[in-house]
Amino acid sequence: MSGNMFSDGKNYTLGKIASAQLATTPFPHLVIDQVFSPEIYEALQRNLPDNKHFRTLADTERVSKNYNRSRLCLMPDELIALEKQQPHPSSDNAPPA
Repeated sequence: MSGNMFSDGKNYTLGKIASAQLATTPFPHLVIDQVFSPEIYEALQRNLPDNKHFRTLADTERVSKNYNRSRLCLMPDELIALEKQQPHPSSDNAPPA
C-alpha cells in the first residue's frame, strides 16, 4: 500500500464492501471476509489492550453463565477507564482527525 495507511485501508474496505454479494436468507445481509487490509489488522492487533482489561461475556450477565467463556469484551465504562490510563497511539498509526 502506498500513502497513508488509513486512507489506503479505507479504499480497501470500500472495495470489499462494493464487491460483496448480497445474501437474502434468513434476511438480507453481507458477509465480507477480510474486510480490513492486512496493515489495518496488524495495527489493530498492535494496539489491543492487554487481556487483563477484558472480561468474559458471561461475567457481564448479558448472556447465560453457560456462554462460551472464551468470548471476551470491553464494556464502555472499561474503555473509558482504559483510555485514561494508556497513552494514545503515535500519530503515524492514528486515523486522521
